[in-house]
Amino acid sequence: MLVASSTLFAKNIYQKANPSTDDKAISVVAKATVPVIAIVAVALTINGGNSIVALLIMGYSIVTQLFPSRLASLFRNNQITSVGAAAGIIVGVITVGIVVTTKANMANLMPWAPPEVKDINAGFIALTLNVVVTILLSLFSRTLQPSVAKRSI
Repeated sequence: MLVASSTLFAKNIYQKANPSTDDKAISVVAKATVPVIAIVAVALTINGGNSIVALLIMGYSIVTQLFPSRLASLFRNNQITSVGAAAGIIVGVITVGIVVTTKANMANLMPWAPPEVKDINAGFIALTLNVVVTILLSLFSRTLQPSVAKRSI
């Protein structure tokens, strides 16, 4: 499995980045990446339970960031522009990435807050930021560029 992973890396990433690379160099890169992939595999195995859970939470939270734009697209008189939707999704995904990688939660961010606030999922905060940015940028893009107003999602 390690050899297959390193070969996939060498052929599909390294060779695409360096198209003039010959097969001998690809073989050297594949052999050199075997120990690196082995170390990554061991690290993921040791921290496996936490890593898998974090990846699942991050994946679900990222997919959730698509919801406001998808919901807005169902309305007949949609006021959300593509610029606002894209910016909202990007802000939401970045927020999710920061929250998951830093393991931040509301209890850490606001230790003085009441328990009801501490229990709010940080993914909900990312979704709220997504909606706010989507609405604000949609309003600004409609007022600044009338041609963008015709391109709603």
